[in-house]
Amino acid sequence: IAMTDIDVVLWVSRGEPLPTLSYGTRLAERLRAYDLRIRAVPYMKRPLTPEEINAPYHLLSGGEVPVHSNERGMVDALRALGQVLDRTMALPTDQPGQVIGTCLGMQMIVAALSTPAMVIEPAQPINVGMEPVFGISDQPLPMAMFHYHRVDPAFASVATLNTVYTTADNPITGFRLGRRVTAYQGHPELSPNDMRLLIAHNKATIEEYGATTEAALAQLDQWGDDWHVGLTDQLLIKPFLNPAQEQ
Repeated sequence: IAMTDIDVVLWVSRGEPLPTLSYGTRLAERLRAYDLRIRAVPYMKRPLTPEEINAPYHLLSGGEVPVHSNERGMVDALRALGQVLDRTMALPTDQPGQVIGTCLGMQMIVAALSTPAMVIEPAQPINVGMEPVFGISDQPLPMAMFHYHRVDPAFASVATLNTVYTTADNPITGFRLGRRVTAYQGHPELSPNDMRLLIAHNKATIEEYGATTEAALAQLDQWGDDWHVGLTDQLLIKPFLNPAQEQ
């Protein structure tokens, strides 16, 4: 369906990871840096319209509402996402379409493709800081992390994943499914400076879920110098710019 005023639908969940900033703020900034026209949808407040569901490109933000929530916003969003994924994965090769999820967005893709039960509460503390992700390129890529729930490793046997991305303690930190669906458990859009603000802003939550701000800041000291905004654009923005290079 041709769309006249939307290039990318940005699915924005509830929550402020940084003071006064939503989970969609940094994603929107990078999309606009490439002159992409976005429709930010606060799906916990209203459902997606048919026009938005039928858009070719979708980017799902992180957020604080888990996929297991019975809130109408999440239930409706997962149903709509299932429609988006079914349509996108069935597109002919000459038609554009991409779905990319970050953090909660990855978990929503997993839940929509299988069941919310595939997103689990692990025994480990909350994962916060920055760490290298393996499998995206020849070299490990530093990525900001801020999540408690994780994808059950069994998901890899439920869905036929082209590529699985990993970290030292998480066997599914991301994946590619076919040519058109990509997901990252981390936040490629958040810089080391963003993460320092996030860690300070969420100190109580970090400690409540078994981690320490000191350990999170130490990860930033170790890996932060290897991060640059080009990684954000490579992973999250450029797939929407070059349909001919969809793989």
